[in-house]
Amino acid sequence: MNLKALSDPDIRLQDAINELLMSLFGPFKAMTSRVLDSDEQTTEPYSSVVHNNSNESGDVPIDNVAAIIDCYEVLTIEALEAAYQRIKTVKSLQETARLEAGGGDTEMTTGLIVARNSGLTLEEIATEIGRLNGLVPSHYWPDAVAVLSAGIVNYSMHIPGSEISGNFFLPAEAVTTNSPAPSVWVKKIIRPIDTLTINKVASLIIASIAIFQPGVHVTDYQKLLKDMPSHAAETQTYQFNLANTLVPMTIEQVFTLPGSDQAKWLQ
Repeated sequence: MNLKALSDPDIRLQDAINELLMSLFGPFKAMTSRVLDSDEQTTEPYSSVVHNNSNESGDVPIDNVAAIIDCYEVLTIEALEAAYQRIKTVKSLQETARLEAGGGDTEMTTGLIVARNSGLTLEEIATEIGRLNGLVPSHYWPDAVAVLSAGIVNYSMHIPGSEISGNFFLPAEAVTTNSPAPSVWVKKIIRPIDTLTINKVASLIIASIAIFQPGVHVTDYQKLLKDMPSHAAETQTYQFNLANTLVPMTIEQVFTLPGSDQAKWLQ
């Protein structure tokens, strides 16, 4: 991947990311666009809309959107708050065609916040994410917040009685409404991976495309992670409640989990 444009202040971050990602997605496109809902109402433009809509122009129907990326030159508390609302907006749109088709695992639209630089440390970002998560149900949360010069904060799932299984994508409201609450622990984690952050972002988008359209030909995301450090720091643990939304566990609950160690480093 050509990474020079990502650090060039004369090139808009959204343009650099869209050009870089387009080579990885097979039939999917990455472009700045508005998203169209089932009532033909449109959102504001998003920096990068990852989709498989065959129409080369115009707004992208939500049924065709696998993921969106909201880009910022510098991440601040105010920008993070605004991005949360924008992610919530697109995740609130119903993917009606897929609901009718019974696509239970393809109803989600992954949402990422990506900044070139940040006025906040990764620890401060993780703290703000925890605060903002308390304001809306988990099916509206961003799936990850990344700073290309520092690292990424995202989620990992732990199945009781097993090891950490890897990255976790937040389920859509339609999925949680029609399914029993899963017996898993979801951990918010910090990965301080510096310039490899874009690789992690790309791998998450590729994985979300594979969930959105099983069998589609995309780049093997594992190739993007071959030089990735294996460590990450746990910052908060969540579990699903009876309303099928994630809620934070107390410190007492976390430290009574089998094998729990909030200070350990994860794969």
